[in-house]
Amino acid sequence: MVMAIMTLYFTVRGQKSQVPLEVSKAFALHYPTGHLKKWEHKNEEYIATFRQQGKKCLAYYTFRGNWEATESPVKWTRNLPEAVRAGWNTCKYMDWLIMDMYKIDKPGQTLYSIHVGQVQSLGPDDADIGSEYILFFSDKGQLVKKNKIS
Repeated sequence: MVMAIMTLYFTVRGQKSQVPLEVSKAFALHYPTGHLKKWEHKNEEYIATFRQQGKKCLAYYTFRGNWEATESPVKWTRNLPEAVRAGWNTCKYMDWLIMDMYKIDKPGQTLYSIHVGQVQSLGPDDADIGSEYILFFSDKGQLVKKNKIS
């Protein structure tokens, strides 16, 4: 317990921008084994960058310390839940290039985002990407949302 309080003290003191104590406490309670790297303050929310089980993660909190979401990377499609893999394999974007994937935990909901790009041409070192989307799948494998990003 003393160690947790000391970690909170130094976490709050060592930040460039002031992180409210409620936010630091909420993070420490939510991720007691997380290794905090830094805090960012953007648009009324605080974002903790930390490592958990060898993965770089982002946790989002309100200024009152309410947890909003956590993003963690998914390295391979084989690491997606079976239902999400099935949803991905039957969607019209399955032949597109996967650029990155994340698991997004929110209170009462888990989503998986898959950032895809349509390959226009292949060069010797890279690909020319046309349209890009971020696809959001529910943990049941349903495509629930897509955001066009270019």
